Amino acid sequence: IANMGSLLLLILFVYSVCGVQLYGTVAFKGGVNDQANFRSVGNAMLLLLRFATGEGWNGFMHDLLVPREDCEDDSNHVRDKPWCLNDRDYPDCQEVNGCAAGSSAYAYFYSFTAIVSFVMLNMVVGIVLTGFEVSSESELLASPDLEKFTRTWAIFDPQATWFIDASRLPAFLSKLPPPWEDSECERSLGTYTCDDDLAEISVTAAKKVHIVDVASLLAKRLVR
Repeated sequence: IANMGSLLLLILFVYSVCGVQLYGTVAFKGGVNDQANFRSVGNAMLLLLRFATGEGWNGFMHDLLVPREDCEDDSNHVRDKPWCLNDRDYPDCQEVNGCAAGSSAYAYFYSFTAIVSFVMLNMVVGIVLTGFEVSSESELLASPDLEKFTRTWAIFDPQATWFIDASRLPAFLSKLPPPWEDSECERSLGTYTCDDDLAEISVTAAKKVHIVDVASLLAKRLVR
């Protein structure tokens, strides 16, 4: 989810910069106003964040395409005379009266909507799946189950070092009560490597396994 959120933020930033470059000088008209415009990167990001929800982007795009009267084809920023972005900029500012956006607006808004919708959809799916996984784990393992696990572990680790010999892991697994111990593979072959999840357990240089690694992988197996 964090990765998808970072990707969404990057897309918003890139499209904001492109929007300022392409449509920053378009004169206000209709939905293009002092609240919704591409005059600055900050305004553009807020505007695109609204469009990411699917709200009003189509109408704004068409307002950008509406012809402006007495517009300037090349409304450039003058360094010693900033744009008139709000009332505080007057009178020493330059009025922005650029002409309507060209056909690039279609490519800009349609691509943004398609890409962001895809990213947002994946974020929602990720959140739902994460919630389902957490819910499944909490339903499968209750507090008494965790207590049973720790009591069994204490038999093999009386000094509470949190480690047991990897060679004793099959014996430990065979003594676990349900729902922890549910694999015939462990009982019949006497080895933990026959279970794909348990084969991933980290073994230290001293040939020991940690309680957290064992518990985590067993819980992972139960969820599956």
